[in-house]
Amino acid sequence: MSGPPSPVLRFWPLAMIGTWCWLASCWVASSLLGAPPILVSGNPRITAISQSGQFVVVGPPPRSGSGSQKMVMVGNQSEVPLQADLLAVTCERVRHAINTRLGASDRAGLPIHLELHPAYFDSGPKAITVHPRLFRDGWRFFADLPDRMDWKQLVRLLVEADMLDYMNRENPSEPVTVPPLWLTEGLTGLLLGESGRDLVTESQTVLIRSSRHRDAALQARDALGSEGPLSFSELAQPTGDQLNSEDSYGRYRASATLLVNELLRDDRGKKAIRDFARDAHQNLNWQTTFLAVSGGQFQSLLEVEKWWAVASIDVTGRGPTQFWPRDRVLAELRVILTETADVPTTNGLSTVRKTLPIREIVQTWTFPAQRPVLQRKVAQLHLLQRHAPPDLAPSVDEAARLLEEYLTLRGGAGRDPEARMELETRITIVIRNTVRHLTQLDERLAAAARSAPR
Repeated sequence: MSGPPSPVLRFWPLAMIGTWCWLASCWVASSLLGAPPILVSGNPRITAISQSGQFVVVGPPPRSGSGSQKMVMVGNQSEVPLQADLLAVTCERVRHAINTRLGASDRAGLPIHLELHPAYFDSGPKAITVHPRLFRDGWRFFADLPDRMDWKQLVRLLVEADMLDYMNRENPSEPVTVPPLWLTEGLTGLLLGESGRDLVTESQTVLIRSSRHRDAALQARDALGSEGPLSFSELAQPTGDQLNSEDSYGRYRASATLLVNELLRDDRGKKAIRDFARDAHQNLNWQTTFLAVSGGQFQSLLEVEKWWAVASIDVTGRGPTQFWPRDRVLAELRVILTETADVPTTNGLSTVRKTLPIREIVQTWTFPAQRPVLQRKVAQLHLLQRHAPPDLAPSVDEAARLLEEYLTLRGGAGRDPEARMELETRITIVIRNTVRHLTQLDERLAAAARSAPR
């Protein structure tokens, strides 16, 4: 009969369990904070991998603290210290905020590599930019950063990196597809306004804020002051003066924020921007893709310009009692009641671009061709009505009502089982009455413009 088991054998299972627990904890720490420190040119470096695995951040290890260290009060200082493990968390926060704004899934995208350099500016001023590189398995993006950085500039850089990811996930070859400036600046403005400094993870800090703004559009309107938003063409093709002057660029950023906020107003708009980011690499310029994903809302950049000219009335945030000047409302109304289109020449061999009054479209175009144009005009008229002065509001309302009634009557004209001749007679009467009322409205508006004070 053998004696009691050896103490070594008795505690061997417990020792093995302890060993496995220790190894597991090391693996978890490695996955959250990156690999152990490595030496680069004599300086220790760590690699931090974000939770999704999309972001890889390399930098000096965190400074060892002591229990006597004081909490740093931040909120009024623009610069934040950066360290690899916390920056990886910031990257995830910005990515999640963008996905939420676009209504996109939260899956990780293309790899983004960031490297922190304490002596980044020692050799002089340097731009902080994202550099794309194409590998066999797709695009990757790289950026060198200082170890201290303005927090808003950091968010803007991460938005640019994320949008480069979005726009090149399905791009298999050179060149890299770059997001338009208005999209990057607009999304940055929305994130800064809605989440603010909460996007940036900081160590041993207490956030101090004088106010918490959650309405990004309100902040953009405040930034514009008495100036109105830039036009769509100015946002699409900014000039050097707009980019080099701080005041002008501030107006550009605020205008882009309002534009992107309006484009993302509903699920249809969010899907259009997601499709735009996905398909932009298929065309030589982003404008072609932007029109293609609009779902027929925009047939040309001129229509986008018209839409934004009217939509910007609403997004400036003016209340219904704060009216636009009469001459501006009359000018907007004249634009809405016309449509620029390619019209066949008399010989039918080519087309010529003309600006047509809406009454001519009602009279000469087929109803399937009219309908999307008139529906867009009705929406624009409703926006304009909110800011029309009392003497012009009835005219704007009448124009919207005329088009709505026409669309209703024409849309239901073929539902009754009537004789073909009677049906055509009803349609002819509807067209004739609508054209007559629109002509009368045009005459009243022309008279109002002539009587306006000079």
